[in-house]
Amino acid sequence: MLSNYFLMFAATVAVTLLLRQAAPRFGLVDQPSGHRVHKHPTPLVGGVAIFTGFFFGILATDMPLSAFRALFLGSGILVFVGVLDDVRELSSTSRFMAQIAAALVMIHFGGVILVDLGDLVGSGGLFLVAFGGLVWVADASTSRTDQPLLIMIMLGVACFLLFNVRLGIRRRATIFLGDAGSMFLGFVLCWFLVRYSQPPFDYIDPVTALWLMAVPLIDTVSIMLRRIFQRRSPFGADRTHLHHLLLHAGCGVNQTLLILLAIAAAGVVFGIGTQHAGWSEPSRFYVFMTLFGAHLLATGRYVHVKGLNPDR
Repeated sequence: MLSNYFLMFAATVAVTLLLRQAAPRFGLVDQPSGHRVHKHPTPLVGGVAIFTGFFFGILATDMPLSAFRALFLGSGILVFVGVLDDVRELSSTSRFMAQIAAALVMIHFGGVILVDLGDLVGSGGLFLVAFGGLVWVADASTSRTDQPLLIMIMLGVACFLLFNVRLGIRRRATIFLGDAGSMFLGFVLCWFLVRYSQPPFDYIDPVTALWLMAVPLIDTVSIMLRRIFQRRSPFGADRTHLHHLLLHAGCGVNQTLLILLAIAAAGVVFGIGTQHAGWSEPSRFYVFMTLFGAHLLATGRYVHVKGLNPDR
């Protein structure tokens, strides 16, 4: 299995290097403008590289994959639509229809009932923390057959971060995840969260699933509610996400990432730890909603006091 992990990581690196050079020819480049905080054109190839490397890894494995055919099909749909969106910037309706199609594949062919799906996690590091929590859950369960797939996904995200995180003399990211990557990883994350929180698995309580993705979920829902209150589309784009606010408050890019990772990791530890400790589901849900309310009020006040308009 270690050889499969190495193959997956090596394939992801190779595809990343190849696509990074070819990205301008296909229009897979994110140009600085509007709500975007970067200052240089950056290839949107991280997601495609992770997706490709993942499939190189699973093709070399001898584990049974028939139960995951719907996962692969739904992922393929979202990666294809995500690439189109990265090139042509599709409407939110088009993206939503693709997510519905992937959800139907998940439900009718995969037997996994989808609770939530969306572009909830914008940072590769948050994906790494969430999938790390799932590996923890799978390891503690009676069946560990899913672990290799989850570890491969984590390796793919780790490879992406090598090219994305500002390290040493590198002052900017050399690639971004892109909509293809965020939708692919979001879909896989939702697949396993629902799979593990529903019969016949029941590895975690449904409320524990909330804690495994607490940071992006709370931040995304808060922003959508704030947009609705402002009579704007909840699916629009602006610079009031939590990482935008931390940057506006003076935190550096790496410092912002570390803060978000620390909060996300704390959420994973709290969610799984309190389940093992025997806390009731209502009590853990009330704590989650309290944090959600505090975040909504605090970020809303900051946006208002600082006069952060939607397009700034």
